[in-house]
Amino acid sequence: MQPTKKPYRPGHWIVVGTILGTFIGILLGKLALGMIFGFFLGVMIDAHKRKSIAVPAEESSDEK
Repeated sequence: MQPTKKPYRPGHWIVVGTILGTFIGILLGKLALGMIFGFFLGVMIDAHKRKSIAVPAEESSDEK
């Protein structure tokens, strides 16, 4: 029995990045910079995840 894959949730990594950036920003005393950089880090991770999920779907349609 194989474990079920969790479905991809768009925007999940953006929220996680913003929260982590906020926490690091609080620790360093630069809250606004932490939130901004965390947001952009989350956007980059989310874009990478979105592309990596789209690639297998395109490959399977080429085999038909």
